[in-house]
Order: sequence, then C-alpha cells, then structure tokens
Amino acid sequence: MDFNPLWIVAFIVAAGALVGIGVWLFGIGKWVGAVDNDRESFKTLMKEIRQKLDSILERLPSPKVVQESSPVQLTEFGTRIANAASTKEWAANHAQELLDAVRGKEEFEVFELCKDYVARQVEEDEALQRAMRKVAYDFGLEVEQIRKVYEVELRDCVLARRSS
Repeated sequence: MDFNPLWIVAFIVAAGALVGIGVWLFGIGKWVGAVDNDRESFKTLMKEIRQKLDSILERLPSPKVVQESSPVQLTEFGTRIANAASTKEWAANHAQELLDAVRGKEEFEVFELCKDYVARQVEEDEALQRAMRKVAYDFGLEVEQIRKVYEVELRDCVLARRSS
C-alpha cells in the first residue's frame, strides 16, 4: 500500500475541522445553558420583585376619597366612588327631607346635619348598608370611606337646593 502525504493532510484537516466543529458546538451548548440559566435567574428575580412590590402596596394607605381641607370635597378617586355608588341620585332622593332643618344654618352646620342623616340612614336601611359594603369591597376600601362620599354628596345637594 502506497502512503500518500495528501491523505495525511486531508486527515489532519478533517480532524481539525471536526475538533473545531466540536468546540463550536460545545460553545453553543454552554451559551444556550447560560441563556437558560439567565432566564431562570430573571424569572426568579421578577417573582421576588413582584412579591416585594405586593408587600409594599399592601402597606400603602388607600387613596383618599375626600380632601380634608375646608370645605370637604371629593377627590378624583372619591368622584369615581360616587359614580360607582350612584350617590348623586341617592342624595337627590334624600335632600328634600333636610331642607327645613338646614334653613338659616351655616355650611359647616349643614354638613354636620348631613353626616348625622347619613349615619341614621345607614343604621336603618339595610339596602344602603349592602350597597356601601359592595362598593367598599369592589374598591378595596373601608365602609367609612364610602360613607364620607355619601355625606359630601348629600351636603352638596342640600346646599344647591337651599340656594335655589
């Protein structure tokens, strides 16, 4: 058998190419593994961030429904609550009952009367209690905050009717 040096060169080139391809495939495999590892690390990081953010959000106070400055007014969030609870309609249906009682009273006194009226209505009207509890549940608030919206809406309606 004749030994041809070209066969040796071809064998070395083929072996080198196979080693090169093997190294290349090994490198790609490591890269894919690193990417998968990074994905898992990223998923874990995002899960931790979400848990911590949820924990932070749970500690934050609920948005205010009224601005405590005088005169007390609904906030933008309070207006959303008012719309959801249909408090304008409720106030329009009850304002007439207070018109005689508010005659000659200052605005702060009208507000005090409205607060007392809403408190009595809540005690006596189970449907109103349920409506308030539902809106409180829907918005993640305390019923007391919903009651404040009713008080402000009733005051505004009584004052508007009193001056007309």
